[in-house]
Amino acid sequence: MPKIAAPRAATDGSLVEALVKTAHCAFRRNGALEMMATPFYERSGLPLEQPIVGPAIVLQTDSRTVVPPASTLIAEAGGNLILKIDQ
Repeated sequence: MPKIAAPRAATDGSLVEALVKTAHCAFRRNGALEMMATPFYERSGLPLEQPIVGPAIVLQTDSRTVVPPASTLIAEAGGNLILKIDQ
């Protein structure tokens, strides 16, 4: 079985280019489930150091990163995704 390659570091793309689709997803807010329009982005196309406000879902070959509502994700030049959860 072939090994999964390490994720490529994000490029200096744009959210428009990285957008795969938008779908309604359920998130818990204030104790209740709420359907929200949620953009799905390809990780390799994310812009560097640009905050992405949730809800959002980041796709890559071997995993998914869920950015809940009221949270922010930043793709670093080194390939890390930093998720800040607001409370």
